Amino acid sequence: MATVMIKDNRGNNVKIRISEPNSSPEEYFNALNNDILTKWKPLARELKVSSAKIGLFDHKPIEERCLLMLEDLYNDIGNSFTKLTLVQAMFQCGLRAIAEKHLCKVVVAIIKDLETPITSTDSHGRGIVVPQTVENVGMSTNHRKKLQHHRRTILENLSSGIDEILDDLYSKNIISRELKMKILVPNNTDYDKVRALLDALPDCGSKAFEAFIRAIARTKP
Repeated sequence: MATVMIKDNRGNNVKIRISEPNSSPEEYFNALNNDILTKWKPLARELKVSSAKIGLFDHKPIEERCLLMLEDLYNDIGNSFTKLTLVQAMFQCGLRAIAEKHLCKVVVAIIKDLETPITSTDSHGRGIVVPQTVENVGMSTNHRKKLQHHRRTILENLSSGIDEILDDLYSKNIISRELKMKILVPNNTDYDKVRALLDALPDCGSKAFEAFIRAIARTKP
C-alpha cells in the first residue's frame, strides 16, 4: 500500500493510500461506470480525452458512455493509464467520493487536529492553552471551538464515509434516530450531511466530541 499526496478540485493537498498505484485500473471500469454515469464528461476532459471522441461516446447509451470512454483510453495509452492517474483525475473533477469507494482511501489527519489543545496568548504574548469550560447542557466550549476551528478540514475530508460515521454515532446513542434520518434525507449530498452533523453535534451531549473522534478513527484509515 503506497501513500501519495495529490490535489483535489479545490487545490487542496490530500494524502491518500492506494495499492499498486502504477497498476492497471481496468478491473474497476465496470464498477466506476455504474457509479459515475452522467458525470463521465468532466472525467473524460480531465483525462485529456479529445472533444471528438467525447462527441462519439455521447451518441452511445448513457449507461455505457463512461465504460466505453475508459476502455477506449486504456486501449489508446496502455500502461500509461494507471490507477493513480485515474484517481488524480477523479479528485480533480469532483468524483472524490467514488474514487475513495473503489480505488483509494484518504489518510485523515483530523483526529490529531481535534485532539490538539487550542492555544491563545497572554498579555505578555506568551502562548497559553485555552481552559476548558463546560456548558450547562451539551458539549464543552473548548470542544465547540475545535469543531468550529477545523470545520472546513472536516467538511473536505469526511464527505465520503459520513454514512458510516452517522451509524457509529447512532449505535453509541450520541445522535437520535430522528436526527440521523433528518441528516440522511435523499436530497442531501455527502457534503450537506457532514455540515448538518457538525451543526447538530454541539447539542448532542458532553460525550459527543470524543465519540465523534472515535467514529472517525473506526471508519477512516
